Amino acid sequence: MTPPRFSLPLTLLLTALLLTLGAMTASAQLNPMNLVASYIGENFNNYFGGSLTCGDFNHDGFEDILIGAGYWNNLTGKNYIYFGGNEWPVNPALTIQGRNEGDAYDVIDENLGDVNGDGIEDFSLGLWMEGGIEHGRLDLYWGSSNLDTIPDWFYKYVSTYPIINFPQDIDSCGDVNGDGENDFCIIFQDLAGGNHYHSWIFWGGSNLDTIPDWRCQAKGQRICGLGDVNGDGFNDIMTLGPNLEEVPRVFFGGNPMDTIPDLTFRYPTFDGIGDAVGDVNCDGYDDFLLPMLDSYHDELYFGGTEVDTIPDVILQNRFGQPWGSLRGICHGDFNGDGISDIATATGDLYAGDVIYIYLGSANFNPVPDAMTVGESVYHEYGHKLASGDINADGRDELLVSAIEWGSNVGKVYVYQGPTTWIDFGAQAVPPEELQHTPGWFQLEQNFPNPFNATTTINFTIGKPSTVTMQIYDLKGDKIKQLLDNKPMTPGGYNVSWMGKNETGQPCASGMYLLELQVDQYRDVKKMVLVR
Repeated sequence: MTPPRFSLPLTLLLTALLLTLGAMTASAQLNPMNLVASYIGENFNNYFGGSLTCGDFNHDGFEDILIGAGYWNNLTGKNYIYFGGNEWPVNPALTIQGRNEGDAYDVIDENLGDVNGDGIEDFSLGLWMEGGIEHGRLDLYWGSSNLDTIPDWFYKYVSTYPIINFPQDIDSCGDVNGDGENDFCIIFQDLAGGNHYHSWIFWGGSNLDTIPDWRCQAKGQRICGLGDVNGDGFNDIMTLGPNLEEVPRVFFGGNPMDTIPDLTFRYPTFDGIGDAVGDVNCDGYDDFLLPMLDSYHDELYFGGTEVDTIPDVILQNRFGQPWGSLRGICHGDFNGDGISDIATATGDLYAGDVIYIYLGSANFNPVPDAMTVGESVYHEYGHKLASGDINADGRDELLVSAIEWGSNVGKVYVYQGPTTWIDFGAQAVPPEELQHTPGWFQLEQNFPNPFNATTTINFTIGKPSTVTMQIYDLKGDKIKQLLDNKPMTPGGYNVSWMGKNETGQPCASGMYLLELQVDQYRDVKKMVLVR
């Protein structure tokens, strides 16, 4: 049951050897990710971090961290819950463990959203082998200000033949049937009478029962809620896996919801990876990411009324090459601008195992904007990724697990990005136009303007320059330093301002002056903040 380790294909490594030094220099600009906390398992072969999720389960306004160690104490399994707060949590507030050796409790967990309709997020813990017997169980815990360790709902699956990991995967799928409640989906295989795949959905609500409300035999090993990718008001789901018969299949929600896939892809994904990424291009439709096995590229599919199986964007690595995920994928709002961002776990020729972050924007681009690096290529860094606003500052933190750290003890890292992010690879002014401007740069008017919460500032520079960006009020007092003498290479960039001052306090309504200085040249734009 030890999770497999993957290595980069040799052809990709040889290709990376040909990358230019200039591309490496440009990658040094990436936004810094600061390690603010880390958590370590108790003993060897615990695989701490084998499951990982976040959510505000105790309803205090701070998102909490759930970490699973399904191999703890001879496969008894244990879950650790760390409550978020103004300070990074040090010790778990609660732990939940299996009853017997062989239970493998919490080999899988998930934030299911508000399943029971009480306004608080709930979570699930899976148990693959009850007492070492291949009979699985799924436990649900209702979020509460008095969160406890007693399951509020459970489903036990008993087969006449050993099953494969019930539940093999589980996810929140939002409201797929339009009844206003949050639903959840699971997938597993049962070998009784043949190799049968099962995908189930349970309708959420205050009277949640143990009878699946939607059943399908789509082949796959993973299942995920996609949000509403086709904009019809019903949330959608996807099944997928690594084998040829387990190609991604998307099922549109509805009332009724049928079992005929609405989208079927031609090839499976690498290791069955793929997930929802939220609305990364601000068009009102949810999007999803698939690292396709035939190309080893991360293919991003934008939602829309005519969503299809043709990728809209191919993500790149820091050298500008098409690239693909090796392990986890997640999304969150890492820069606090209200737009979903993408995090992917992959490999890097020079740095080893890395996580790339791609900032969402109305003009989404495939260039990574931040990167974290594992301690060793032997730690399975990026096995799981999660995001959550642990300290309630309006920006999500990134959580990364390395389950083989320290002889499989396992470790989870918590990263926080800078207060001001730069979106690299943004739309740029053509070089021939920049040549006619003083300083060889151009500052665009911020958008939106006027703005309420967040505005985006786009600028282009045509030569290597030192860049400073500041915001002043009309009295000439500096309100916010966005960039401070930062060396930058030619290209287009976006910087977001959330309407806050240096201390993080919201600024008052009014007009503000944006100053961009590129070497010795300056340009100023007026911005209007409306509260």
